[in-house]
Amino acid sequence: KTINSIDFPRTVYRIGYNAFLGAKLPKEFRIPSSIKKIDAHAFAECKNLTTVYIPASVMDIGYAPFYNCYDLEKIVVDENNPYYKSVEGIFYNKEMTEIIQFPRAKQMVKYTAPKTLVSVNREAFSNTLNLFTVVLPEGVQYLSVGAFSKSYVHDLYLPATIRNIGNAALDVNEWNDGGGHTQKTNIIVASSSPLNAHAGAFTSFGSYFLSQPNVYVDKGTRSKYISTDPWSKLENVVEAEFIRK
Repeated sequence: KTINSIDFPRTVYRIGYNAFLGAKLPKEFRIPSSIKKIDAHAFAECKNLTTVYIPASVMDIGYAPFYNCYDLEKIVVDENNPYYKSVEGIFYNKEMTEIIQFPRAKQMVKYTAPKTLVSVNREAFSNTLNLFTVVLPEGVQYLSVGAFSKSYVHDLYLPATIRNIGNAALDVNEWNDGGGHTQKTNIIVASSSPLNAHAGAFTSFGSYFLSQPNVYVDKGTRSKYISTDPWSKLENVVEAEFIRK
């Protein structure tokens, strides 16, 4: 249940799926330079871990390797890694066209994605605690499976360029405003046509529970949204006048 240090033999080149699931790790953990591949969820739900260092040797990483790590604030990638990079502790591919993981406990109130971003990868923002506003600029095309699943984001801005929203991608949590009142996430959609979304985009994995965020759409477009699944299943689709730049 508690691991104070990890000493990998030099023969180990891969950390497998769920390898350290739920383990209590040191606050800072350096993945050794022998590692070339880290599978999806390799360090899922690890406790105590605040900072992880990824070496230049890693060339293949599965989705959400640090999924729901309770205390994780920063992911640091060696600047000599040819495939991945980190900016302000946020984990991207080298070209910054994909965000791989936003650390669950990172102290950042507002995140504006880089203009290079094309894809929000699977579970990239899942379970985030302290992130209140996310702005995705024009050019973002994909919200992968579970992209914002169970996050406590207050305001999420989606551009018209999005081509696909995956299963459970918008299964967001309601949040408490500090005064004992429960609030819904506001999703602002800058598209005159309903974005293409999976039938389960607003549902939890493996269930029929439907999250009910407030969805704001451009004036004159509400009728299109409420006649298109899965947007039609939402209770709060509201027209708003957007200021376009």
